[in-house]
Amino acid sequence: MLRSVIVTLSARVCHTMMPPRDVLIFSDIDGTLLDAAGLPPRAWPAMRDVLDEALIVLCSSRTVRQVRDAQHRLGLSGPFIAENGALLCFPDDWPDAPAQAVTDISIPDLRVVRIGTPAPQLRSVLLGVASALLFTVEVGDERLLHDLSSQASGTGRVVLVPNASQRSHSVLMQVAASPERAALLLRAMARAHLTVTNGGRWLVVQHGSSKGMAAGLMRTLLRSRLRPEAPAIAVGDSDNDRSLLESMDVRWVLRSDDGTVSPSLASLDGITVATTPGVNGWSDLLPQLRRDLVTTGGIGDE
Repeated sequence: MLRSVIVTLSARVCHTMMPPRDVLIFSDIDGTLLDAAGLPPRAWPAMRDVLDEALIVLCSSRTVRQVRDAQHRLGLSGPFIAENGALLCFPDDWPDAPAQAVTDISIPDLRVVRIGTPAPQLRSVLLGVASALLFTVEVGDERLLHDLSSQASGTGRVVLVPNASQRSHSVLMQVAASPERAALLLRAMARAHLTVTNGGRWLVVQHGSSKGMAAGLMRTLLRSRLRPEAPAIAVGDSDNDRSLLESMDVRWVLRSDDGTVSPSLASLDGITVATTPGVNGWSDLLPQLRRDLVTTGGIGDE
């Protein structure tokens, strides 16, 4: 018991005494910091020289537990954003964490704050919209979603991923329908105030939240952890990162493994696109960050 108290107090002192950081980075995970095999960029160890001076907030459509696992794999700590912006998550010992959680998610050592609408309500609205348009609604296996595109028939199918992965404030779905029917469904969902973004193999459905909204709130909450002039950088690679990039001062875009750039992100103003495909594109972007921060008296200014 005494040991656990000492560890907790030490962590609080560590976070409290943490010097203001020179830069705030909001980064997606899949295709941005971890590749399809779950591996970080090749230069990750060297990148830490720069990134250790930054406050890095992971911002992903993954669940709370999945994002925390990615944090540990990358050797990171601190607040993060889960379920495509629906949940703000803080270590329990983080000085700026809310006094108490405002969600029923209970995870040891974390305080989770809800922004978005709970998944049961999302599924109810989605079921009503899809049924009204005569779509067949099924519960499927997340691993099989990528096979649905070739299975369009009749009036169309909507396949929902079951909640086995503890997704609590967003819904994953896939649509098997003709382009016209799929577009009809998405328009109806928008009228029902459901937000749908492309997360790669699946569509992410939510209400009342987005990555950009969550990052903006998190940036405000973390203000005391940053130097007054600290820039805020957003890093992403896919359509569901658009609101995140739009919400920040500096916008970095990574290419997919085949070298292409998401059309949704390519149309944004003021983006810097990595040359190297995939997660290794970080190697193209970090030297510029170091040069910029040396100029402004930040990272590496000795």
